[in-house]
Amino acid sequence: MVTRRAPSDLFAAGFQLTSPDELLLARQRPYQYSADLVRSIDPDTLLIPEVRPGLDAHVMSKLVTNRKTFGEQNRERGWHPYRRELDMGNDAHLFTKHASGLPVYEGRMVDFYDHRAKAYISGAGRTSKWTPRIPFDSPNKQITPQWFVPVEDLPAKLNDSWKRYRIGFLDVANAQNRRCLTATMVPPGSVCGDTVPTVSFATGQEWRYAGWLAVANSIVMDFISRRRIGLHMKPFIMDGLPFPEIEPHSLVGHRLINNVLRLICVSTEMGGFRSQVLASVDLPAHLGTPPVIELADRAQLRAEIDALVARECFDLTRDEFEHVLDDFPTLRRQEEKPHPKGLGEYRTKRLALEAFDKLSPDDTRGE
Repeated sequence: MVTRRAPSDLFAAGFQLTSPDELLLARQRPYQYSADLVRSIDPDTLLIPEVRPGLDAHVMSKLVTNRKTFGEQNRERGWHPYRRELDMGNDAHLFTKHASGLPVYEGRMVDFYDHRAKAYISGAGRTSKWTPRIPFDSPNKQITPQWFVPVEDLPAKLNDSWKRYRIGFLDVANAQNRRCLTATMVPPGSVCGDTVPTVSFATGQEWRYAGWLAVANSIVMDFISRRRIGLHMKPFIMDGLPFPEIEPHSLVGHRLINNVLRLICVSTEMGGFRSQVLASVDLPAHLGTPPVIELADRAQLRAEIDALVARECFDLTRDEFEHVLDDFPTLRRQEEKPHPKGLGEYRTKRLALEAFDKLSPDDTRGE
């Protein structure tokens, strides 16, 4: 029997229940969602993120309440930042193996702050073979795609977008993976397939790329986004994410931009990106130097970004940040699995908390 009840601003919900006992407990003590909270999390789609009662719900509420989403920022400025440059199916007739054309980016080629993650070897479709992730100090680390497109065959819809630096992020994503939101810069003279949608800002706003990447690639943003995705990171999902804007002339802005540039600008094709970022808002000339290729040093820079974004952009306490870091079981298992030198450790968590602890109360605030 269905009965009508009085209107309410609260509704019960339960997530990640794996046994009858957990279901019974959830029915006895359900988490009460506020309709206003749902509206504040994503006013456009009203997506309900999966949260657990207690600290998990508290942290999620703190991360999203009263924060502008990326979509709201775009509408306010009249921006239309997304572009699906080529469709790997519908535009396949344009593809060639001749290296005289522009390289076509596929998802395998993109990783965190890395536009040359893997290199194509042979085959096609499901039988294609790619290298494992290529170390930054390898002489073989270069853009090695499966396909090229002649410049004269580019669709008119691209205009001159392929001549600019822009962000490429992975469309394929899964909350059960070690991480789910992955982005980097892709260089001019390339074009991206549909598995690598792009984000572009206006000419003269290049500094925004570094701040956007710092937030997007942070573990805090991954904590938020993995509660919303299915198998793809679509623009409407991205539009619903809270994206704190970085003030480029603040101390935290300098540190984030510096770290991102040192991670990104490690190849000849990315050299011009650093110059554009610094010139776009008259930033100090030393930012972004020297480039970092050692794996341990890159992990340290990423940990510093994670800590800065957590504390300075989202106002998390250490305990709240630790809760976020503990929400990545696949990442943790991969890092903790035994290896020839003994037991592994959850290095991402250790480095991030160490970086957080090194932040003094006033070393990143102010101008």
